[in-house]
Parts: sequence; C-alpha cells; structure tokens
Amino acid sequence: MRKARREWQGRKDWQHEKVKKKWIKKNMCLA
Repeated sequence: MRKARREWQGRKDWQHEKVKKKWIKKNMCLA
C-alpha cells in the first residue's frame, strides 16, 4: 500500500514538473 502511494506521489510530482516547465517556457516566450 505504501509503495503504491509513493509511486502515485512520484507521478504527481512528475506531472507537476511538466506543468512547471510548460509555464516557464510560456513565461520566456512572453518576456
């Protein structure tokens, strides 16, 4: 159970990183 939760947390962090990178790219284009 804990392992599955950790994997899910990791997936969430990865998703967050993807969104963050997208935003940084967007901001660079706007700047």
